[in-house]
Amino acid sequence: SSEGCSSCPPGDKLMEQIVDAAKKDNRPIYLLAFHVDYWDFLGWKDTLAKPEYTKRQYAYRDALKTESIYTPQAIINGKYESTGSNSSKIMSFIDQEASKTPECTLTCTATKVNAEKSLTVNYEISGNHENSTVNFAVLLKTVTHKIKNGENRGETLTHIKVVRSLVQDKPTGNSGQKTISIPGNPKDYEVVVFVQKDKSMEILNSCMLQPAE
Repeated sequence: SSEGCSSCPPGDKLMEQIVDAAKKDNRPIYLLAFHVDYWDFLGWKDTLAKPEYTKRQYAYRDALKTESIYTPQAIINGKYESTGSNSSKIMSFIDQEASKTPECTLTCTATKVNAEKSLTVNYEISGNHENSTVNFAVLLKTVTHKIKNGENRGETLTHIKVVRSLVQDKPTGNSGQKTISIPGNPKDYEVVVFVQKDKSMEILNSCMLQPAE
């Protein structure tokens, strides 16, 4: 997503609807909103964007063999992609993936956030997870910005599940741990841990942690 793209607000709204429905139905559907920086030249610098998230989108382009990168784009379990505002297509992919048995299991626990605003995540994996990486995404639950320039000038945009940092760990066996930083009040953040294949970028399993609990 990008605050500099006028096509993105409908995608952001759809993501809110998907998250709300998943919570209501108690479905473990985790959204990660990566903001990219390649629309900054249109007149508005998206302060939620990072160059490494643009690089990550290029990696998905190569893995999924799509022609280009664009926003809004939804990527489901690292296996399928869709325009981020296409509700029927996105939900079809989600339901398709939810019906499958994961290749591996993932369990996570975390320490309480300490005075340095960091916590340690302990994880265990079983099953097929060769040539994969464990990712730890720190999400800002919600943020609202008033856009003063660019394609969305004059709009007030609310974003959810915004990735503020992404760190990785290469498992040497079936378990490991990683210390990650929480950049603000722990109540405002969530941590999603997910196992992802290195080459295909397919996501094998995931779990969510609440730093404030």
